[in-house]
Amino acid sequence: MVRSYKGLNSGKFKVIHAIEKRLPLALYDTEWEALERGGNKRIYWPFSHIELLVPWIFIVIYFIIFLTNLHAFFNL
Repeated sequence: MVRSYKGLNSGKFKVIHAIEKRLPLALYDTEWEALERGGNKRIYWPFSHIELLVPWIFIVIYFIIFLTNLHAFFNL
């Protein structure tokens, strides 16, 4: 779902940038330029990348809890 929204947002920004080429101001393109077009992770790291990590963090946490409880179960 996160990847789907990421693709959808990318498409929307392509449309916005195409419209900005016909306008006297290009605010979104200027903002993207200020963020070094996403090339510098210290300045800009897409939120979708963070969202993709969250499930893995919970998987690891639940796996550790599972292993801890499994160990306790067999030591009864």
